[in-house]
Amino acid sequence: MAKSGSTPKRLLCDVAFDEIYRRIITLHYGQGQALHEKQLMEELGIGRTPIREALPRLAACGILDSHVNGAWTVRPITLQHIKAIFEALEIMEMGVIGLAMRHDPTSHLKQMQAAQREMDAAIAAGDTLALVEANHRFHMRFYDTAHNEYLIHGLCRIRFETKRLAYISYGQLPVDSDLAAHYEAVGREHAAMMQQLAAKDEAGLRHTCRVHIAAFRERIIRYLSS
Repeated sequence: MAKSGSTPKRLLCDVAFDEIYRRIITLHYGQGQALHEKQLMEELGIGRTPIREALPRLAACGILDSHVNGAWTVRPITLQHIKAIFEALEIMEMGVIGLAMRHDPTSHLKQMQAAQREMDAAIAAGDTLALVEANHRFHMRFYDTAHNEYLIHGLCRIRFETKRLAYISYGQLPVDSDLAAHYEAVGREHAAMMQQLAAKDEAGLRHTCRVHIAAFRERIIRYLSS
């Protein structure tokens, strides 16, 4: 890692953000865990100022909670939280679909196909974090088909927060060891989404997206109940 004397502060802030984010997404930092500046400085080898700048950004993304005493904790995953986030996700995705029917999806479909290939490669490599990131790209390229910056911004915020849930769904479920079947189901649903988007099959796309969201939600609820 570059030393602070030779690296711009902005870059160090990004390094701190990315590393803390990675440790939260991969559950290295657990639910409700307190994160202290001194601890993070020692673990990341980064100065106090970049860490202080990164922590509010992570809170704004929904994966940290701030407290009046200046403390920070990893946001817990609760049933109430799951209910709210999946309700918002479904409502906003239905909005994307309605707007997407008005536009040519060709360029976005190519990007979705590329993201799906990245997902397949991550599965083959057994790289759960890379799989989560590729899945995020797939869905964000899908949202681009709406051509509505406000929907895209809101869904980016939701999808960022669900990355930790996706990591659980794709590799951390003790109640379901048959991940291969899960990966295949996700691949089929993604393929159906692309086919229905290309065909402007609005009803079919709404159904597939609802099934896709419901399966994701069910796996997380099973995790919380295990």
